[in-house]
Amino acid sequence: DWSSDVCSSDLVSKNCYSSTRMQILSNEDFRRWRINHQREVLNDDNFNSFSNEWLKRSIKLNYNYMFEWLGVPVVQFPIDLLLIQEAIYKSKPSKIIELGIGRGGLTLFLASLMRLIESPSSCNVIGIDLEISEHTREAISQSIFSREITLIEGNSTSPSTLDAVRKIIEIGRAHV
Repeated sequence: DWSSDVCSSDLVSKNCYSSTRMQILSNEDFRRWRINHQREVLNDDNFNSFSNEWLKRSIKLNYNYMFEWLGVPVVQFPIDLLLIQEAIYKSKPSKIIELGIGRGGLTLFLASLMRLIESPSSCNVIGIDLEISEHTREAISQSIFSREITLIEGNSTSPSTLDAVRKIIEIGRAHV
């Protein structure tokens, strides 16, 4: 079976647990195991080589264009969405500023996460882009998260855009 193959490898032999044993670990023990295991995985040359080849090929194939969030294209790798979620959950920002909103899927993803962490702000996500297409505006305006999103069309470094952002942001933690 898969777990016995993985458990017998040099990479995880000292940290291998059966799925049953993993279920009985406390959350704190599991987090500690996961952090140690992540270090081992990241130091594995075979894994890194395979990952780099996969990444190069997936970029060439535009794999990151194949996903949607709530019916709206999100141009991200799924693992990136999980990592973004972890960062937001741990830091609990009051605002997120997204530079370059593309088709709007990530904007909706961010707004949905902010609602899940119960951010008290009325505008949680500020999306800035040089040009925001009509289909992107429509997708966001028709979403249940539309009231939590403010779109700003303009150059993210221009004084007028920065002034518009300053008017929205209160003192608090924001992620860019």
